[in-house]
Amino acid sequence: FADDISALLAETAADLQDIINVVDEYCRKWRMTVHPVKSKVLVVPAQGIDPKDREGEAWVYRSEPLGEVTEYEYLGMWIDSKLQWTCHLKKLVSKCKAANLSLGRLLSNRQVPTALKKLIWCAVVRSKIDYGSAIYVADSRQAQALESIQHSAGTKMLATNSRAERSAIRTLVGFECDVSTRRRATRMKYLHSLSTMGEERWAKCITELPA
Repeated sequence: FADDISALLAETAADLQDIINVVDEYCRKWRMTVHPVKSKVLVVPAQGIDPKDREGEAWVYRSEPLGEVTEYEYLGMWIDSKLQWTCHLKKLVSKCKAANLSLGRLLSNRQVPTALKKLIWCAVVRSKIDYGSAIYVADSRQAQALESIQHSAGTKMLATNSRAERSAIRTLVGFECDVSTRRRATRMKYLHSLSTMGEERWAKCITELPA
């Protein structure tokens, strides 16, 4: 069975409804079911568009209205109607703090080797920070929040004061670098991968690479 339908993109409200109708025809043909409640519309208005110009816009699937949202999670990444990363990073920081908290007793246990604590933390928490890090962009405040998550975990592993020098904590725990540097390195790897992709690849088509 089909677990998911990827994002349907359209320039206008009418075009999107036409695409929805095509999906309906396909599903009727192959006896597939779509859940309208789980299906949402995210509109990214063009600059200068007056909200009043959008009055009356609506989309339906088999007479069922599709709700419009201002933010939506797709493949683990939160996208908002302004095409900014504020929503995604806010949720990411919250999720990582909760994961840090869940590991609190383990990280503070002096009977567990620091190397093992680091391994578990990287699997549970850093994997969340790394996911999509080649794509999302964090401002200084957001980057600081992500760095604080790693620093907090490091101080718990070493049972030291949270005000300890961050570079010293990274060295003692064995973190290769700070979170921002790791994210930039990941981004560089992805950009290199994009530069070697064939021109027909969708990721290459929508990305403007530096000259």
